[in-house]
Amino acid sequence: MGSSPRFSTPLHPEWNGLVERFNQTLKKMLHHVILEEPRSWHTKIPFVLWAYREVPNSTTGVAPLQLLYGRKPEALSILKNTWMAGQEGLQLGTTPVTL
Repeated sequence: MGSSPRFSTPLHPEWNGLVERFNQTLKKMLHHVILEEPRSWHTKIPFVLWAYREVPNSTTGVAPLQLLYGRKPEALSILKNTWMAGQEGLQLGTTPVTL
């Protein structure tokens, strides 16, 4: 793949900006996921990583999974179709919605 390891100095995060940016994104995603159950954050990490890998990156325009495996992720479209199938009775506005 043409990659090689890069080492950075311990306790100097400014030398490793890409990793620090990913850590910031991961922390923000975890924060939103664990609002209801803060003590179970460790059980949510696989789902947050899955979501991160499936969604297209703003810099590259493609999902990390697609860059790694060379195929488009299908899980989100499957979930969207499943979710939308159950939303036929959804009404927008101020009236109560029954599902």
